[in-house]
Amino acid sequence: TIVSLTILLPITIWFYRSSSCIWLSFWLYIAMGLYLRSFSLFRQAIAISVVCISYKYIIEKSLFRYLLTIAIATLFHSTALCCLPLYFFYRIKLNTKIITTCIIISFMLVYAAPKLMSSVTVLYQNKYVMTDESGGGGKLGYIMHLGFILLGLYYINRSKYPITHYTKLA
Repeated sequence: TIVSLTILLPITIWFYRSSSCIWLSFWLYIAMGLYLRSFSLFRQAIAISVVCISYKYIIEKSLFRYLLTIAIATLFHSTALCCLPLYFFYRIKLNTKIITTCIIISFMLVYAAPKLMSSVTVLYQNKYVMTDESGGGGKLGYIMHLGFILLGLYYINRSKYPITHYTKLA
């Protein structure tokens, strides 16, 4: 109810202020799937926020607290489970071989994901269906995100400061 109110209140105010046909605005908002999609985005944003809090526990080497915050984040959105390995990856010293291996594996996963997801949806009676309309940017969006990550890693690697300089928690 709180999530729905947080989503609908600003939309309702906006419709009343700027729409000449309020019922049509609501109908389009719901019919175009924006109302339902907003729930997933809102829940995912909350999960990301909780995962960001868990970063502190990676630095402090507190596995139990890290797992607990990831579990709490998973209550909002199951994609938080993807962050479980980060606790162990943080300790790995980055070098060219490891970065290249990660890039190759992630490209393989991006291209294999639709096939894997179609297998999973059969198991879960199509409860979750992967489509290109998810708003995630598809393969091009993935490549852009990967580019930003690589640019950041390059910048940190070329910097005169250790990686702990870029975090307030270390």
